[in-house]
Amino acid sequence: MLADTKVGRKIARSINLAEPTDHTSDYDPVIMMLKMSVDDTILLDAAEFDSFVRDLWAWSNHTTTLRELAAACWVYRRPKRDGYDEDETE
Repeated sequence: MLADTKVGRKIARSINLAEPTDHTSDYDPVIMMLKMSVDDTILLDAAEFDSFVRDLWAWSNHTTTLRELAAACWVYRRPKRDGYDEDETE
């Protein structure tokens, strides 16, 4: 944004991103159970394995993804020099 300002381009005055959802409460009980366990082996069913090992949750498809966050961000462009934009082709 600083480079754009220096050459007179308009800049974004705000950045609007969706606030990430906090799912800490989905992990904390299991982490506590694992810490308190005296067993050498922990058995998980397929759903628990997907959630806690593979990090695949039912809510995974309904949260803001990295791609959506990236799409909302501005992309740096080199400032034009002498009226010529290096990214443009003639």
